[in-house]
Amino acid sequence: MKMRIILDVDNVDYAAIIRMLLPYVKEQDIPSLLKPVLDNAATPGVLENFLRLIPKDTQDNIVLGLVKKNKDRIIRKGQKLVDDFGIKGDVVDLRLKKVIEQ
Repeated sequence: MKMRIILDVDNVDYAAIIRMLLPYVKEQDIPSLLKPVLDNAATPGVLENFLRLIPKDTQDNIVLGLVKKNKDRIIRKGQKLVDDFGIKGDVVDLRLKKVIEQ
């Protein structure tokens, strides 16, 4: 049996998402826009302050791009988390899309 779990998330803390994803992202897939702050990304406030300077649409595209380009690596981490919780099953897909509000 295949089951789909869908989480709709709003008001996402992009700085936290970026911090979470960085260990699973290939260095060449990190947008050049982020590279100046990477060395200090773990320092509280650095990513948050940087992201305030760029448009929301650009922030969306950064996160969407990181996930899209590193989907397989993130799925492997998701599988490890599922295994660590003792849940039997296979993580087979990850989809992230921007929802346009009307």
